[in-house]
Amino acid sequence: MSSVNITDNSTDSGNISTKIFITTNCTLSANAAFSLNVVPILLLSVMIVAQLFNLIVFHFWRQKEPYILLHVSLAVSSLLYGFISFATPATRIFKWNDKWSETVIRLVGSSFHVLRPSWLTTLLFIAIDRWLSIEYAVQYRTRISKKKIRQAILLTWIIALMTSVPGKA
Repeated sequence: MSSVNITDNSTDSGNISTKIFITTNCTLSANAAFSLNVVPILLLSVMIVAQLFNLIVFHFWRQKEPYILLHVSLAVSSLLYGFISFATPATRIFKWNDKWSETVIRLVGSSFHVLRPSWLTTLLFIAIDRWLSIEYAVQYRTRISKKKIRQAILLTWIIALMTSVPGKA
């Protein structure tokens, strides 16, 4: 446990002294530091590489069906979260000031609250799309279009934003 004693004698009147004692318990064992920093970085790296691979495959996919756009949307939101989440272990590895670290952690948490509903609704739309394509194969082929899939993706992000705005859900 470490303790910091901060004394401030620079007030306007010159005769008031303020003492602040900050006690922290942030000594980590090697195993704890590995678990909190290295493991998330490795998992996030795998996630980012996998989603980049998905996007490359989708880019070179020939005769793209409209439903591929839903998978691209899912890969993009996963990729965004992978990049954003690198900030969490970075705040533990690098010695940033507390205000900056707190702000970064809040932004990562907020992005998760937006991206999680987008993943879930995208997966829901993929499941509905796959069900319609199997159950009503002939009608599906004639009615589905990239425009309708783009509208579904837009609806996904609207739902994600609406469910993550405080006081609105």
